[in-house]
Parts: sequence; structure tokens; C-alpha cells
Amino acid sequence: MEYLLFIIVLLVVALVLLQYWLKRARSGRWTAADRKFFVDNWRRITANEDLRHRVMDADKLLEHFMRRRGWQGSFGEMLKRNGPKFTDLNGLWRAHKLRNGLAHQLNLSLGAGEAEQAIRAFRRALKDLGL
Repeated sequence: MEYLLFIIVLLVVALVLLQYWLKRARSGRWTAADRKFFVDNWRRITANEDLRHRVMDADKLLEHFMRRRGWQGSFGEMLKRNGPKFTDLNGLWRAHKLRNGLAHQLNLSLGAGEAEQAIRAFRRALKDLGL
């Protein structure tokens, strides 16, 4: 009886470890549906002539994929916890702060260069995530 209990416990531990290993192995890969979602939305974002919406939507798209990775918390919390995964963390912070300014300040002016710099930072971050 003791051996049976030992074997059951060992089997459960092995299954938990296998599940953990499989999840880690898949964490760097995106499905075809994820990639299609990214491509379709990125095309829509970059085709939009409204710079404010481009910046805000690029931020939303990045947040969507960070959450798909299983990251939790606010955008800022996710950046703090996962900063080393991004090649231009400072640029990404600037882009996100710009997005926050656009969302919360009434008449924030936005230049084309500033918007394009933010869009490039969001695109770089999405590439860093493997998209």
C-alpha cells in the first residue's frame, strides 16, 4: 500500500513537471492565429492617418500580446517585471508615457516625429516578443 501511494505521488509530480516544461517550451511561440491578429492589426494601425490613434492603438496591441504571454498587472507593472526582455526599454517607456498623455490630457500636441518614434518603439517591443 505504501508503494502504491509513493508511485501515485511520484506520477503526480512527474505530470506537474511535464506540464511546466511544456508551457515553458511553448511560451516563446505564437500561433498562426496570433500572428494573423498581429499582422491585421498592425496594418490597420499604420494605415490610420490619425497619429493619436496610431500611438494609442499600438500601445493597446502591445499590451494585448503581453497579456497573451500571461503577464499581469498594469502596463507599467508588466514593463517593470519584464524590462530585460525589451531591447529599448527607455524608448518603450517614453512611448507609453506619450500614450498616457494622449489619453488623459485634453489638448496635448503631438508632432509627426514624436508619434513615429513611439510607433517604432512599440514595433520594436512587439518584435522582442517574437512577432
